[in-house]
Amino acid sequence: PAALKEKGLAPVLREYVFEWSNRTGIHVDLKIEGERRLPLEIEQALYRSIQESLANVARHSAADAVTITVGIPLASVNVSITDNGCGFDSNQPPNGMGLRSIRERMERVGGRFNIDSVRGTGTRLVLQIPFLEKERIEQS
Repeated sequence: PAALKEKGLAPVLREYVFEWSNRTGIHVDLKIEGERRLPLEIEQALYRSIQESLANVARHSAADAVTITVGIPLASVNVSITDNGCGFDSNQPPNGMGLRSIRERMERVGGRFNIDSVRGTGTRLVLQIPFLEKERIEQS
């Protein structure tokens, strides 16, 4: 969204999560630690990946709560999205495009994607993008 360039990831993410929670009835606990601007390419990849993750939660998980933690220490960004839904067998390759598109987005910005899910216990998705502080300052 165009608002990312103007406002940054944290405010735009708060707005989206609030609207998504109201629309789906799924409670979201959003925590942002070390809030600051990141290169636009990284903010876009994270926003779209979180958006896709929440779409998957709404479509497939039967969850009633999600916790999203965004941590932005100096040299990386770490995102964890955890739901209390039905889970799935994460050893089976995904059928749809959602998880595949998240993986591709992370790879394009030099990041990693990991998913941990077990039937009946929910799902945890972790996104990690390392970057150098110098690069962040130069692109700001």
